[in-house]
Amino acid sequence: MIPGLISSITTVRNGEAYLREAIDSLLAQDDPAFEVVVVDDGSTDATPDILRSYQDPRLTVRSVPPTGRAQALAEAVRTSRGELLAVLDADDAALPRRFALQRRYLEEHPEVALVGSAAVEFEGSREWRRPVPSGPPAVRRAMGMYNPFYHSSVMFRREAYEAVGGYRPDGGWGHDKDFLIRMTARYAVDILPEPLIRYRRHPQQMSTNPAGETFRRRKSAALQLAAARELKLAPHLWLFPLLSWGYAHLPGALRPRGLKEPVKRFLLRALRIARP
Repeated sequence: MIPGLISSITTVRNGEAYLREAIDSLLAQDDPAFEVVVVDDGSTDATPDILRSYQDPRLTVRSVPPTGRAQALAEAVRTSRGELLAVLDADDAALPRRFALQRRYLEEHPEVALVGSAAVEFEGSREWRRPVPSGPPAVRRAMGMYNPFYHSSVMFRREAYEAVGGYRPDGGWGHDKDFLIRMTARYAVDILPEPLIRYRRHPQQMSTNPAGETFRRRKSAALQLAAARELKLAPHLWLFPLLSWGYAHLPGALRPRGLKEPVKRFLLRALRIARP
């Protein structure tokens, strides 16, 4: 481990459409003390060619057979050398001040093990932002009700990552939420209200298979109930995880569309989770 070094970790499988934008955004960071580790998880498109086109010594590429996202992330961590670890998905982009601001925050708050940020969400030419909770108590309460983090925005201490068992290689879908729950249960975590990433929305994010969508919803709801128990969520705050569980188990035709985000915004206002 190299003290003071930030290791940015990215995994990719067939990410030719957006990968170059992600890597370029990392190599353009204001903070000079970083490395970028990319694990190519068995790509069959032009992803390997894109990765080979870089000659930057700050970039390390590992190519592995298709293993799944959780195992690829764990491999990226093993390959990395930094004291601090930062995640960026291959279809997102980091804003230039991301590493510098998150490093400074963690230096000024040694009790905090992981910090995320707000994001600029975008799809094509359309951009928007959603509110995020900020401050460790508020983020912990929110984590008991729903996942308030953009996984692409998180930076965390290697020591804390290892202490909670890291990304579980057999975690499958939901590995990121599972990891964040374990970090929040053991340590103080926070979210910076300033957007430090650009979070892309595109059709390939979601499977077109209805059975796959049902599986994801139900697993996410089960993880959320586990989070509410693990984080000892106050009884009156259990409403949202219970509603999420019920929503996930409704037949598709009965699920009201576009409900989740308005409910999150209502909770942020009504429970004063977000800073004024």
